[in-house]
Amino acid sequence: MPDRPNIVPFPGARRVPPRAEAEPPPALEGVVVLRAGRRLLDGLTLRLPGRGATALLGPRGAGKSLALEVLAGLAAPDLGEVRALRPATALVPRGSVALRRSVRANLLHALRGVGVPRADRPGRLQELLALAALGPLADHPARELPPGEARRLAIARALASSPRLLLLDDPTRDLEPRAAAGVETLAAQCLAEGMALVIATPDPLQAARLSERCIFMHRGRDLETAPTPELLDRPRSDLVRAWLSGKLLT
Repeated sequence: MPDRPNIVPFPGARRVPPRAEAEPPPALEGVVVLRAGRRLLDGLTLRLPGRGATALLGPRGAGKSLALEVLAGLAAPDLGEVRALRPATALVPRGSVALRRSVRANLLHALRGVGVPRADRPGRLQELLALAALGPLADHPARELPPGEARRLAIARALASSPRLLLLDDPTRDLEPRAAAGVETLAAQCLAEGMALVIATPDPLQAARLSERCIFMHRGRDLETAPTPELLDRPRSDLVRAWLSGKLLT
């Protein structure tokens, strides 16, 4: 298995203490989502631990992104039950677009939007800049950031609300290796700060680096759930074995 990213703060980062958990762990139970007569989620059941990292693994089009949207409350199921940590859940979707402002202004806007008192914003801003290693770029136009820094900014904006559950949708898609490593290090730091993560990814190596637990999705269903090393090394399902060996699933 690949080594995990080093779980150490970026230079100058301040530790954000984990928040107390009052609600039961988040879950989807038998969730169905219909679009144009198609079942994009088809009886999906996800039971997530309250801490640590879970990977939603599987081919593109399996329904991973939609599952995150349901957990975040951005998509309503047609059938089934949703138990979520709201408002303590934040989603970082693919293709997050920054405002036409500086990095600093983007983060201040996010802090204002989640109701952080004005007097607390400067301190929280510095925490977020340090955590995402964006301090030297605070006055840089956000839309001119390189892709890796832009992705870290998107995660930092999501962290403005101090979520207990962070949902990352294919967080390193289209990034070159060094930029992807920076994003993964930030994800690992979020884990070290006490957050629970759900990472939707089509990359088994990323699941191995970041997660303790894997849920393999196919055609909107949860096909297999297991500790990540077990699912990747000794999958029970023939479909999972086929996909991990490089065969396309339809």
